[in-house]
Amino acid sequence: MRYQFIAQHRQEYPITLMCRVLEVSVSGYYAWSKRPPSRHSREDAQLAEQVKTVFQANRRVYGTAHGCMQSCRTKGSNALGNESLV
Repeated sequence: MRYQFIAQHRQEYPITLMCRVLEVSVSGYYAWSKRPPSRHSREDAQLAEQVKTVFQANRRVYGTAHGCMQSCRTKGSNALGNESLV
């Protein structure tokens, strides 16, 4: 979370200053920035896209988890990994 903040604000503030304020090492930040996204973060991004698509398809109205899960499952995804919920 801290590294992501640094990456988002690196044009506004020096990286070394943000690392010092957030109490992380500069080398740790650069190591993080060179790593490919983890499988978990890729899955989270994919799920976020599915939720966004369902939200927009339902006229941007927040509904029950059942409706969202049903829509995601229809698209071939069991987002929560729990078959008994639907």
